[in-house]
Amino acid sequence: LKNNYYYQSREWNYKNIKPRIIVEKMLVDNPGDSLIDYRFLCFEGEVKLIFVDIETAAEDGSHSPYAKRNVYDKDFNYLNIKVKREQFDSSIIEKPINFDGMIKYAEKLSEPFHFCRVDLYNINGNIYFGEITFYPGGAMQIVEPEEWERKMGDWIDLKSDKIKLINE
Repeated sequence: LKNNYYYQSREWNYKNIKPRIIVEKMLVDNPGDSLIDYRFLCFEGEVKLIFVDIETAAEDGSHSPYAKRNVYDKDFNYLNIKVKREQFDSSIIEKPINFDGMIKYAEKLSEPFHFCRVDLYNINGNIYFGEITFYPGGAMQIVEPEEWERKMGDWIDLKSDKIKLINE
């Protein structure tokens, strides 16, 4: 409660949040296994990439520094892109049966925004909302190969009517 997350990465939306404790129901897929995080990168309300993160939670529930991430396209085709975390063997994760529903929810939730990441979980065929973030990784994660940084940047339409300039 003593940390102001604004000072970690200068994400202005955290600056004036009053610290609180929020308790949520614990989601469990397979007992003893960490949940799979599906992180949908949405540009102008359209999913362009999906980060699939595994092993994100340590045994004590804290965030694991050893989490792994693969990147997929909208059709769940593996892409050889590294974003901060080490990659994992893509054969251990299959496309969820209700993946199209996850895409639909991510695009609906992201519709009002020029860019956001919508995080979802898929547990026993049920889709759960995690969060929406506008600055994944504090906008500081290195993307490899470098041409993907340019491609992702090009997906942001600076002339979008969803972007409100301060001077206007």
